[in-house]
Amino acid sequence: MAMKILMGVICFLPIMCVMYGVLYFEGKRKGKILFGVTLWKEDFDEEGNNRLERLKKKYNRNLMLANLIVIAGYILCCIPKRSSIYMSGFMLLIMVTIIIYFIPFARANKKLKDIKNREIYMDKEKTDRCVVEVDIKAAAYREPAFFLKTGAAGLLAGAVPFILECFIPKSGDMKGINLLIIGVSSLTGVLAYALILYFGRLRTEVVSRDSSVNMQIARVKNYQWSRAFTIFIWLNAAFTFYIWFRMGDIDTGWLEVVIVSFIYSVILLTVMLLAEIKVIKVQDKYAAQAFDGEDDDRHWLWGIVYYNKNDKRFMVSKRTGIGTTINMAKPAGKITMAIIGIILIVSTVGASIWMLLIDYTPIKLELTDKYIISGQLSEEYKISLNAVTKVELLEELPDLSKRVGTGMETIYKGSFAEKEGERKKCEVCVRIKTGPYIRLEAGAEVYYLNDEEPEETIKIYEELLLLHEGRQK
Repeated sequence: MAMKILMGVICFLPIMCVMYGVLYFEGKRKGKILFGVTLWKEDFDEEGNNRLERLKKKYNRNLMLANLIVIAGYILCCIPKRSSIYMSGFMLLIMVTIIIYFIPFARANKKLKDIKNREIYMDKEKTDRCVVEVDIKAAAYREPAFFLKTGAAGLLAGAVPFILECFIPKSGDMKGINLLIIGVSSLTGVLAYALILYFGRLRTEVVSRDSSVNMQIARVKNYQWSRAFTIFIWLNAAFTFYIWFRMGDIDTGWLEVVIVSFIYSVILLTVMLLAEIKVIKVQDKYAAQAFDGEDDDRHWLWGIVYYNKNDKRFMVSKRTGIGTTINMAKPAGKITMAIIGIILIVSTVGASIWMLLIDYTPIKLELTDKYIISGQLSEEYKISLNAVTKVELLEELPDLSKRVGTGMETIYKGSFAEKEGERKKCEVCVRIKTGPYIRLEAGAEVYYLNDEEPEETIKIYEELLLLHEGRQK
């Protein structure tokens, strides 16, 4: 239960708050955009304002209802005692939560579009033809990329832990896994640097008749997001150093790592939100200079998905949320979203199936003429009997700290560390609360093993003890 509460506070609650916060502010007018719809008037009469206010209030009520639904969903996830069922439900809930929060926005978008169509699209000729004279010399203008040198320095700093682990590994027995973890963390900084380059190559969006206004908005957007990604690169470098520094310390508990990761995520999210807020303020400042006839609502499905066959751009600024989105009318856009969707579904379903298999597949212990073999889904450990130097039978499993592997309330499997005594690193494959447990020492290695059936564990221990005593004689 403690793990579920912690997951709720550190993972679920922040996600829920972010989704609610982002969509709550989407219910506010941003320049000439409300609920992803271009407003057709600069100022509304009393009846029009009342209609918009009623729509906003209904939208906020629906968001609060979404809060209650996702909270109820999390409570349901916490009911099963098995952590595999809980985690499977939790991952599914995260995906569903994103959809649930966007439903009120999509409904408000549709309602506002209906109101707009009734009021200004009665004249078909007006719908079919809308000509606006615009100074378009800024359309092909590109702002230079900002913070390239500072970002590159951050990338070099983030690569240092990887280099250190190559030559001065924190844990020799886990060097490969450590390199993979640090490498993935370092590559995250590379992705952020690529986004700095990407923002420097974006064409200036034409949002006003005045090219200077278009270029000013583009400059602010480029600067703010490039600065945010540069901060991200340096934050990521510091986080990578922390990961590497803690890899060799068996006393580092998972709680500390989770808390540091949470703080890192909160700082990063704050930086990104501040960048978006500053961009929105600039857009609002120049909103009055936007086109009187500008209206591309038909290209925004539910105010969220951009679909425009005539737009050559692969990515455009979002109307809803933060950052950019893909033009789904382009083949590359469809392929990209399909790949992302497949990865999300496969990873979520695959991880759930994997956890359930680990949780419910019996652990088996087998003794042959030459080896003691521990296995579950596959052969986990194959220990030569000639290497065994000490055998113990324990009724209770000692306090162990997970390094890499599975630490469910029903099963321990992987690399752990003893917290008491000589504080040795050990390999574990046991079913919790179905003791006894066999503790083996084989050279420098320590193992904790058992069988799903307690009688089988005792039988194998007695045979091992006889073999060990026989070799000593």
